[in-house]
Amino acid sequence: MQLKAFIKDLAFVQVVNFLVKPLWILAVDRVVQNQLGQELYGQYYAAFNLAVMLIILTDLGLNNYLTKDAVDESKSSMSIIRNSIKIKLVLSLIYFALILLIGWQKDIPLGLLAWVGTNLVLLSISQWLRVWFNVTKAFRKESLVAVTDRLVAILLWLGIFGAFTLENQELLHLLLGAQTIGFIVAIGIALFFIFKETAPLSSEQPTHLKQVLISCLPFTLLAFFMAAFTRIDVELMDYFIKAPVNYHKGVYAQGFVILNAGNMMAALFGTMLLPIFTKQIKSQETVVPIMKVSTLIIGASSLLVLLILQFWGSEIYQIYYKSGPKEHDFNYHLKTFCTVIFVYIPMALTYVFGTYLTALGRFKLLVILAVITFVLNVCLNIYLQPILNAYGAAIAALITQSFFCLACIFYSLLALRKK
Repeated sequence: MQLKAFIKDLAFVQVVNFLVKPLWILAVDRVVQNQLGQELYGQYYAAFNLAVMLIILTDLGLNNYLTKDAVDESKSSMSIIRNSIKIKLVLSLIYFALILLIGWQKDIPLGLLAWVGTNLVLLSISQWLRVWFNVTKAFRKESLVAVTDRLVAILLWLGIFGAFTLENQELLHLLLGAQTIGFIVAIGIALFFIFKETAPLSSEQPTHLKQVLISCLPFTLLAFFMAAFTRIDVELMDYFIKAPVNYHKGVYAQGFVILNAGNMMAALFGTMLLPIFTKQIKSQETVVPIMKVSTLIIGASSLLVLLILQFWGSEIYQIYYKSGPKEHDFNYHLKTFCTVIFVYIPMALTYVFGTYLTALGRFKLLVILAVITFVLNVCLNIYLQPILNAYGAAIAALITQSFFCLACIFYSLLALRKK
């Protein structure tokens, strides 16, 4: 019965996301990339990548901790918000101070970085509020809130972009402004659902700040090193790739934009599976049926990605990105583009098996694997980037993500065998 409910909820969530998020990529992000060009978009992507890599500071594994803690301890769903609101505010302020300091040292435009950082903080708050939906297994409402920001941003974009002729900087401002408004609307809708459907707070005592931070430490370390080995490659380009660095960052970003879209779809598995796995493990139920279904779905989508890129990779690239006079090395662009998208396969599978290990509480193992993967990623980038530029970074990403994924699969199967 639980398997059927999971499949129905998953189908609904995926359909809703598939209808909205690809539209953002095709109607908005592609237009921005093509019009800004590799140099200017590479500058924006450098700011975005730095802000994303450090966004873990606004979370510190808080979302996963709260989800697992609420299920393990059978706490009221509203307490997860009350216990962490102060932490969220303090962490957001620390995050802002740090990204602006690093951005100033790296000569990244601070206005651009502050705007990108604001949007990511708003996204982080939206994700934090959505923990309530996951704990209460209101996955359908969670998916509607999750696509609201993009839907609102798309409507604003199409309305303004269709009505006015915009220069490059104005186009970038429209991109960021539409996202800001979208995130604010999504947060408002999430709060409406939460306060409408949640009973008044009980006499349950709030958890102290220090206690929550200590409990979050394993999640923090894991989230930090996973974000680091996923995002550090762009930061290393400043040191190991010759000028124009922003051009190569722009080339790398072409594939990464699509990878992020696929990753958002795969991340829905992790979001849904963590409370389900945690509850099944606690009640000593088997996780195998849901794990098999999730793996088959991701496996099928991965096979589809492989076949499409194998036969139509060149055509897709040419349709998605217009060719300009500066884009003389088409083979370099195409190889980087396809290799980055291949990274979807190990990343997607990690959302199943890494989530299972998280539900088991195998944090020490996961942190060790993440640290090893981070070191491997840095070493590969140091070796490959001076030789192959952005293509070297793409190869390093594929190798390191595959290593982490295979390790998670191995230890998950080992844990299942012991049971």
